[in-house]
Amino acid sequence: MKKKKIAVIAAIVAAVVILGGIATYVYVFKNNHSAPEIKDGVTDTQSSWNTDTHHIAAGNGGYYYTQYDADGKIRLYYTQVENENGVVLCALPECTHKTDECRAVLSGEAYQFGTVYYYKDFLYVIHKKEGMGYLCKIDSDGSGREDVCALFAMDKFSSVSLVFHENDIYAYDSVGNAGGSENHVQEIKKISIGDYAVSTVYEYSGVGAAITGARDFGGYLYFIVMEYRLDMDSKTHYADERLYRYDYGNGIAEKVIDKQVSDYFVLGDTLVYFESGTGLYVYDFKTQKETLEVQADKNILVAGISYDGQYFYLDNAGLGSMTDAASRIERVIYVYDRSFNLIREIDCGKDCTGVYFGDEKYLFIKQLDTICYIKKEDILNAEWVQLK
Repeated sequence: MKKKKIAVIAAIVAAVVILGGIATYVYVFKNNHSAPEIKDGVTDTQSSWNTDTHHIAAGNGGYYYTQYDADGKIRLYYTQVENENGVVLCALPECTHKTDECRAVLSGEAYQFGTVYYYKDFLYVIHKKEGMGYLCKIDSDGSGREDVCALFAMDKFSSVSLVFHENDIYAYDSVGNAGGSENHVQEIKKISIGDYAVSTVYEYSGVGAAITGARDFGGYLYFIVMEYRLDMDSKTHYADERLYRYDYGNGIAEKVIDKQVSDYFVLGDTLVYFESGTGLYVYDFKTQKETLEVQADKNILVAGISYDGQYFYLDNAGLGSMTDAASRIERVIYVYDRSFNLIREIDCGKDCTGVYFGDEKYLFIKQLDTICYIKKEDILNAEWVQLK
């Protein structure tokens, strides 16, 4: 019964935790701040991507992604997107890529479904064995892979996310105990690149708790602590989400915003965050004043947001109600210019299973088992195209 409940929770939390993804907002430009520079689709932290739904990663002038193929196997691919078929990421001589011996295969219970990150010329995935999740490092040409450290005890519903800062990796379980009825401790762990030593830098204890949406901004690791409650009989749910940050320098964590924060972005002294059911706020760290810039409505009760240097992208997660867990609406990405004028609504389609956002070149989503993209230089008119 517990596993069945968790399975339902995992599906629902996918919508709630979308917002553990990328956020970037608008008012900062009214204050004449400049946006973080993005070069070649690659930033050290890749903060314009969705942190907790990460099946594609920019690197080496292109993109690494995972694909659920027709034979039921999940494989790693590399592509430069346009006019190019994805290349299976395997360097074994004469490999047919048909068996589990292929270096590109990440199938079955052995690996966290679809997750892949790129950082400093290596790919990172989560390898599961004997109930434990391990950080697995893969050569960027697919020539080898190794488990470098143990992270968390995992079951089939666990979902480990990674954030990179300088020479460290920060890991947490973005599903955690969401929807559970007991008190559990949730952790953020730091892994030192090199010796891959692991230490716990933050703990939170709560009922139905999870840590989501972590990102690296200006000397801090920002993250959302969520306590998610679900009534299976009435199909009602409630997520209590608060924004925290961990200071890399002194090792102290503090609460930043004591509201229902579905997503956020930090640029200098400006924090922009979306309060679930209310709208988009801009908060000044120096003056501690804030303004409501965008009002929430029935079409956007929560928002995950990305910025690419020109436009802002708000994903409504298809969430139709703040309380009815079964209520779904059309999943839409709203595109705004820097003055926050709405310039386009992009329908993600009824088969959309994930929004990854992207970089300055492409916007990515998943429809069923296939990753699709829109070229951003044609963002006003382009439609979704499947990766080949």
